[in-house]
Amino acid sequence: MKKYILLFFILAESAVCGLSGIPDSRAASFPPPELLNELQKRVLESEDCFRPSCAVFSRMELSLSEDTDMLDIRLEVHAAKETAVPLPGSFRSWMPRKIFMDGAEVFTIIRDSSGNLWIRVPQGIHQLHLQGPAGPGDEIRIALPLKPYSATAAVSGWDVQGVHADGKLENAIQLTRQKKSGEAAEIHSDVLPPFLEVQRSLRLGIQWEAETRIRRLSPAGSPILFSLPLLPGESVTTQGIHVKEQQALVNMSAQQQEISWISALENTKELTLQAADTETWTEIWVMDASPIWHLEFSGIPPVHQQDEQGVWNPTWRPLPGETVKVRISRPPAMEGRTVTIDSAELKWTPGNRIADAQLKMKIRSAKGERHTVTLPEGAELQQIKIGGESKSIRPEGRTLILPLKPGMQEMEVQWQQNRSLSFMEKGPELHIGSEAVNARVIFHMPSDRWILLAGGPRMGPAVLFWSYFFVILIAGFALGKISLTPLTSWQWMLLGLGLTQIHVLGALLIVGWFLALGLRKKDRISERVRGWFFFNLMQICLAGLTVAAMICFYLAIQKGLLGTPEMQISGNGSNSAYLYWTQDRIDGSMPQPWVISLPRFTYHLFMLVWSLWLATAMIRWLRWGWECFGHEKLWEKIELKFRKKKEPPKLANY
Repeated sequence: MKKYILLFFILAESAVCGLSGIPDSRAASFPPPELLNELQKRVLESEDCFRPSCAVFSRMELSLSEDTDMLDIRLEVHAAKETAVPLPGSFRSWMPRKIFMDGAEVFTIIRDSSGNLWIRVPQGIHQLHLQGPAGPGDEIRIALPLKPYSATAAVSGWDVQGVHADGKLENAIQLTRQKKSGEAAEIHSDVLPPFLEVQRSLRLGIQWEAETRIRRLSPAGSPILFSLPLLPGESVTTQGIHVKEQQALVNMSAQQQEISWISALENTKELTLQAADTETWTEIWVMDASPIWHLEFSGIPPVHQQDEQGVWNPTWRPLPGETVKVRISRPPAMEGRTVTIDSAELKWTPGNRIADAQLKMKIRSAKGERHTVTLPEGAELQQIKIGGESKSIRPEGRTLILPLKPGMQEMEVQWQQNRSLSFMEKGPELHIGSEAVNARVIFHMPSDRWILLAGGPRMGPAVLFWSYFFVILIAGFALGKISLTPLTSWQWMLLGLGLTQIHVLGALLIVGWFLALGLRKKDRISERVRGWFFFNLMQICLAGLTVAAMICFYLAIQKGLLGTPEMQISGNGSNSAYLYWTQDRIDGSMPQPWVISLPRFTYHLFMLVWSLWLATAMIRWLRWGWECFGHEKLWEKIELKFRKKKEPPKLANY
C-alpha cells in the first residue's frame, strides 16, 4: 500500500510541476533516476512470507467408507508464493499412499525429523487429494500441522472426533471403527496406544470447582483424541474445551504433553468419584476442602492425607472401576462474638493536677459494626486514631462509639482527667466493651514520688524493700542482745534502716567494725596475740576498718539526703518510674492496679532526722571506739633481736 501511495505523490507532483509552468529542463529532470530506481525496487519487491504462512488450507473434505476401507482427504490450498506446506498425517500415525495435485499424482514429498510430510505447492489455488488405507486397526489418528479453516466429514462405519458440526477443527482428527455386537476389539501391533494421567483436583470452598489436568505418559509423536467423562454436576468453564453428552472431548497434538481446564461443580450433599474402566489413562483424585465443610469418605482409602506442605489434601489413586463416595455437610454455626480484642494497653501518667491516659487496642472484627468504650468519670477526650489516622468522634457522655470494619485494626484513644496525685493512686475505671486477652496497664510515675507499695494483677511489680526491712529488724534485735557493743536493739534497728540505701556489704562492714572494737576491749583478741608484730598489725587493721566504716557512714548520709530512695522495685520489667502489669484475660474492664506513694521530700526529711540522730550517736560511739582501740596500750614496742654468730671450737696443741 505504501508503494502505491508513494507512486501517487510522485505523479501528482509531476502534474503540478507541469501545470504551474515550470521550465521544461526542470520538468524533464524530475523525477531523478535514483528516485525512479527506488520506486521500481519497492514496487517489484516481493511480500514477506515465511512457510507455512505463505499458504493456507481453506477447506478440507474427509471421506471414509466401511466397504472400501480407503480414506480420502481433499484439500484446497491457497499459496501466496511457491512454498512448501505440511500435509495431514505423519509417519507415526496415518500416511497417505497417493497424493494428487490438480489431478496429477505427486511423487516428490519431504519428511522432516518429526515425521510430518511436506509438499511443494506453486503460487495460486490448488486442489490436493490424499488417499491411504485405513489399516487393520480400530483407530486412525490424523495430525493437522496446518489446520484448515473448515472441514466436512462423510464416513460410514466410523466415529469421527475432532471435526465439529460448524466445520471447525481441532489440532488432530481421530476416526474410531464402530463395533458390532459381540465383536472383539482388534489390536494393531505396530501402533503403540497412548497412555495418560488424569488428575482431578476438587476445590470445595464457597464456590465449588474442579481442575482437570491431563499429562501424557507415553512417548510423544502421535496426536491423542479421546472423550473423558465429566463428574456429576460438572460444567467446563475453560474456553476451547468442547463437551458432548457430558463428556469432554480432549484433543492433544502430536508434541503436546499436557492439557488442563477448570470446571464449576454443583453443590451437592454427596459426590461420587468413579474411575473409568479403561486402559487409556489412570486417574488421581485430590480433595481440597475448605474448613467450612465436613467430609465423610467411604470406599477405597486415600493414599495420602496431607500434601508436602502439611495441608490436609486427601489423595486417591484408584484402579479402573473403583469408587469413592464423599458425603458433604456444612457444620452449623456456633454462637459467638464477632469482635475479638487481641490486646489492650493502658498507659496511665498521673500528675499533680492532670492525669494523662492512652488506650491502645488491636481488634479483629468479622463484620462492620460499632464498638462501645466507656471512659472514666471526668475524662476529657483528646484524640482518636483508627489505623493510624485521626478521627473526629465525639463521646456521648462517658460512652465512646468506635466504627469497626471487617479485619484487623488498631485503635488509639487519648484523654485527660482533672485530678491530683493522691497518697493511694488507683488506675482509671475503664470498660473496653468486650472480653479481651493480653491486657496491659502501665503507670508512668513522676520522678518526685517515693513509692512505698504497689499492687494489682499477679504479673506486675513488687516492692522488695519491705522484705529487706523485716530482715533488718530481726538482725537488729539479735545484735542488741550481744554485749560487745554499746548499741541496744532499737538502735541497731534504726541504724540498719538508714543503711538500707547503701550496698549490703557496706552495712556488714559497719557491723563488723562494732564487733571488732568490742572484741578488742574484752581482750579476746589481744590475749591470743603473741609478739609485737601481730599486735601492731591488729591495731593497723582496726584503724583501716574504722576508716572504711566512716566512709560507709558518709555514703549512707549522702544517699539519704541527696539521692533517690532505693525501694528495690522489680518484676515484669518494672522500676521506680515504670510500673508494668499484665493479665492474660479480662472480662471487658481494664485492671485497676494501685500505688501507695509519698512526695520525695518526705523521704529526705526522714533521712535528715536519721542523719541528725546518727551524728549525735556517733559522738558516743567514737569515744567508745577510742577506748576499745587504746585498751591497755596503743602500740607495742618494736624489739629486734639478732642472733650472735657461733665461733668455731679451738683445736688443742700437741
